Parts: sequence; C-alpha cells; structure tokens
Amino acid sequence: MTTRQHTLLPIKFSFNGMGIETKVMKYAYNREVMYKVALPSAVSDSQQCWISKNGEDWRMVMGTSAEQAILIDLITAIKKQEQLHAVYPKAVVTPELKSA
Repeated sequence: MTTRQHTLLPIKFSFNGMGIETKVMKYAYNREVMYKVALPSAVSDSQQCWISKNGEDWRMVMGTSAEQAILIDLITAIKKQEQLHAVYPKAVVTPELKSA
C-alpha cells in the first residue's frame, strides 16, 4: 500500500531586497518528496515551480530561469520551515484531501 501525505508550509525569503512570504505544498509519496512553490508575480511570471528532494539532493523539476536563480533561497526557506515543523508539528497546516 502506498502512503500519501500533503502538508502546507509557509515560507519567507528575500528577493531583490524584498521580503517574500508564500506557501509551499509538500507532497510525500512513499520515499519521494516534491514541493510545489507558489510564487508572487514580483518573483516570476509562471507563479509556481516544483522542487524535488531525494535524500540530500535537491533539484528543480519544473520552473523557469527566474525560479532557478532563487532556487538556493527557496531550498533554504523550505529547510528552515521543515525544521520548525519537526519541533512544532501543530504550527503547520495539513489539509484533508478528498478523493474525486
């Protein structure tokens, strides 16, 4: 049986001197972890990107050069929020998903 888990994480990072606050949806499917990052138009025209994590290896799966330029900042913000979630698990929202 496969296990699916979705978690909503708020993140903060800096872009061109602006503080950006946004949300990341973490999708865990068995051992694979994917992060869908919602981006404001001030950061990117596409307004979303996907980052995958396999062990300690992070990479952008889908996104533009604008997102690639801030990939390190996004990863750092996600890691910080994951650490907070480990210490304070109730501080993060885990939405209930319903089957169609």
